Amino acid sequence: MSGEAILDDRERAGLLADAADAVAWSPDPPAALRRVAQLTVPRLADWCAVDVLDGDSGYQRLVVAHADPRCQSDAERLLGPWKPDPRRRGIAEVVRTGERQVASEAVDARALVPWAHDEAERIVHQLGVAAYVSVPIRAESRALGALTLVAASPRRRFGAADVSLAETLARMAALPLDQARLGRELAAVNRRQDDVLAVLSHELRTPLTAMMAWLQLLHHGAEPAETARALAIIERNGRLLGRLIDDLMDTSLLVMGKLRVERRPVDLAAIVQRAVGELAAAARDKGVRLDVQLDHGARTHGDRGRLTQIVLALLSNACKFTPAGGRVLVTLEAEPTHVCLRVVDSGRGIAPDLLPHVFDIFRRDDRASGLGLGLVMVRGLVSLHGGTVEAASEGVGHGATFTVRLPRH
Repeated sequence: MSGEAILDDRERAGLLADAADAVAWSPDPPAALRRVAQLTVPRLADWCAVDVLDGDSGYQRLVVAHADPRCQSDAERLLGPWKPDPRRRGIAEVVRTGERQVASEAVDARALVPWAHDEAERIVHQLGVAAYVSVPIRAESRALGALTLVAASPRRRFGAADVSLAETLARMAALPLDQARLGRELAAVNRRQDDVLAVLSHELRTPLTAMMAWLQLLHHGAEPAETARALAIIERNGRLLGRLIDDLMDTSLLVMGKLRVERRPVDLAAIVQRAVGELAAAARDKGVRLDVQLDHGARTHGDRGRLTQIVLALLSNACKFTPAGGRVLVTLEAEPTHVCLRVVDSGRGIAPDLLPHVFDIFRRDDRASGLGLGLVMVRGLVSLHGGTVEAASEGVGHGATFTVRLPRH
């Protein structure tokens, strides 16, 4: 890397000011990045490319700008999605490691064509590669992509100040990309909120409709047997509504950080045993085998009511998603510093894209009924007890395992 910069201080300041305007005022991230790339040529480089992460393992060459208008159409043939070739050094490595790459001697043009394609390599050679600097585009610790500046002629070399300028431009480029990501996430949250509100409306309306129907029957007079049945149904649906409201209130307090637990020595084995007893009849009626293996030395320090809520939520969830003929196994084990509660089911499992989000609020399996607040509460209550909870599944059709670890008393 040459010590002499391509641009002087005044030129660098002008370029940065123009780039700041580009990212600050454009509501269109690709347009903002295109403008940043165009600003670098021919002032700082002969051509410039911006590559961004696209999905879990793919990339997208979002922008390419060339100083020579006659080469621009060829350069744009490099636009589009690509998959990294692990055998090649270059842009994908910059994104993955977060470390810049600077090359000015014996430059391998294939580094700028991270996908194996003869035509793409021919285009890069035609555009010219005498030197390049590729710097990561990051938002905090999150990798977003890479900004690559290329010198087509040996007469142009990137100095230390130019590399520093490229890194500053990459930080600017991160702003519209990160704003776009946040916008997508906010839109997704809003969609999930709408879905939850729709489900909440259904969950409230169903018991209310049943209660109103039986109240109408009582209002018009009913036989004693019908009266007894009506009162039982009204009471059952009233309790259902009460539990739903309690869940909503608990979730609200949890999200606001206002939920409190009263911690004292607790026999966790006894709590698990009672929870299994409560759900045994329902599991048996559904045709689900419910097995339990308890270490009676497993004790913790916590809120008995909230710990019961955790166990019941995990067991109910397992039984809900396990079909007739399936099995739910509950184990409790005392480890040296923790107690480990594990609920394993042979049910329908969890899709890979949902697995990282099973404890998130407003995230639920579209195939499931209910609001999906149970696992949200599990994570929050476990955290309040100083513990951890994890979900594991090999995918749809392969069951699921939930593991809770709490400090041992």
